[in-house]
Amino acid sequence: MNGYADGTFRPEQPITRAEMAAILASWKQLKGTQTAASPYTDIEKHWARDSIVALADAGWITGYNDSSFQPNQYITRVETVTFLNTILKRGPLEGTTQATWKDVPVDYWAFKNIEEASRTHTSTIDSEDTETFVN
Repeated sequence: MNGYADGTFRPEQPITRAEMAAILASWKQLKGTQTAASPYTDIEKHWARDSIVALADAGWITGYNDSSFQPNQYITRVETVTFLNTILKRGPLEGTTQATWKDVPVDYWAFKNIEEASRTHTSTIDSEDTETFVN
């Protein structure tokens, strides 16, 4: 973990998508370069550009439908779950239609990722690395 240039850590401050990308890239020892093409329209001059590009190139993070990454936006719980599941090669969990959480319906875009992170479960993994709920 790194802190800020002023020597602070700011433990109570929410974390941005760029800060999460920097943490994940450091953890996975990924190094980006300024010469790699950016898949996002809003990170060219951002301090975390290389980390974001390296994670995107590895297939571990995604941006938004408008081709942005929104690096200074605070990361949501669902985005964090999705990033961590992807990096840890977990889920999304297929084969379940019962929601664990009353505010996460089956048709929510990240239902399967949230269920993967929320349930103790047994699953199978097929040849395409798709995880399917058993019990």
